[in-house]
Amino acid sequence: MTQHSKLRDRIDAGTYVDQQEMFAHLSKTAALGEADRTAISAKAAQLVRDIRGHSNPGLMEVFLAEYGLSTDEGVALMCLAEALLRVPDKATQEELIRDKLSKGQWTPHLGNSESLFVNASSWGLLFTGNMVNY
Repeated sequence: MTQHSKLRDRIDAGTYVDQQEMFAHLSKTAALGEADRTAISAKAAQLVRDIRGHSNPGLMEVFLAEYGLSTDEGVALMCLAEALLRVPDKATQEELIRDKLSKGQWTPHLGNSESLFVNASSWGLLFTGNMVNY
């Protein structure tokens, strides 16, 4: 078994564990001192500053600018993305997609972005939202 396979098996084993129990376990096993926590916080803050200072946003940043959590559609997409990670069967996944995409008001998002990717995604979400109702 490769190192990659062992790591993947460990990750898969944690898929459905109780999050509070896992957090408590990881907090104990990490054994980070105050200096470590300070260094990690400083590095994280620097990464955020670097990302925010970057003048050429990537596709994901442009997509999130259109579908941020300040929009109902952005919240629906975030819920869908997070929930799909936890849904084990295809039927429930399809029902979840139907529920989240059929209620979105996708038309106001058409053509709002300078990104062809975001505009194409908006069209795809509009068509999908309409199709799942049939």
